[in-house]
Amino acid sequence: MKILIVDDQATVRTAMRSVLTKLGFKHIIQADDGDTALEQLKKDKDIGLIISDMHMPQISGLELLETVKLSPELKKIPFIMVTTDSDMKTVSKASQSMVSGYIIKPFTEKSIGEKLKLLGLLEAEPASEEEVSDADAPPDDVKILIADDQATMRKSLRLILTRLGFFDIVEAGDGYEAIKQLRQIPGIGLIISDMHMPKMTGLEFLESVRLNPELKHIPFIIVSTDSDMKTVVKATQSGVNSYIIKPFTEKSVKEKLNMLGIETEPSRIWEKQGL
Repeated sequence: MKILIVDDQATVRTAMRSVLTKLGFKHIIQADDGDTALEQLKKDKDIGLIISDMHMPQISGLELLETVKLSPELKKIPFIMVTTDSDMKTVSKASQSMVSGYIIKPFTEKSIGEKLKLLGLLEAEPASEEEVSDADAPPDDVKILIADDQATMRKSLRLILTRLGFFDIVEAGDGYEAIKQLRQIPGIGLIISDMHMPKMTGLEFLESVRLNPELKHIPFIIVSTDSDMKTVVKATQSGVNSYIIKPFTEKSVKEKLNMLGIETEPSRIWEKQGL
């Protein structure tokens, strides 16, 4: 896979290139601003990942992200934003603009490797038989766990998922109940959790999942609001796969699932019903 690094600071680009090389990536190109990055993307159709700094002259990382996601030819390329704890407002905007993930500065080989593994861009350690679940099965078999303390929100999200062709859906009213469901119900392949819940928050739930060897591989989406900027940054550091910003729509949920490689074609509904 060819990776495009975008950063106006040569030292940061060199550090990132060094880490990626250690992780086994050989085809790496660089751009020192958004304009140059767009030129590279137009010339080179083999770029499979963009890693961009948030703050750059001329075109910022956020503007580059928005341009890429609006391009029919480029929108499917995974886009990772390199940011700092102080970038909370732009982190929230980037979430709405379909960023694939974040790398928090100062980054390390471990933090970058973990992020690439979560996005399926770096081969993870072989899973034991106990760790293999329906998360590795074809998208049609995905069993989804919704965790939210508000029944109306669970109902709304369930309705959207059903319209997208998902019928195997489990619900939990808080983080503790969600963990109980994960232990009792095998084969859950996706977790969608609200950020703010009683007893155990979405962030605490995420951290518990990532610390559990049997559950840590399950894709995890946080449902948050624009005011959740601090916790969004913390969730990024804890290994969240993606975010859905409230108020969500069928389109926004569909786009997030597609970014995680989960099929949401309308034909799924007829296939599930045997039509």
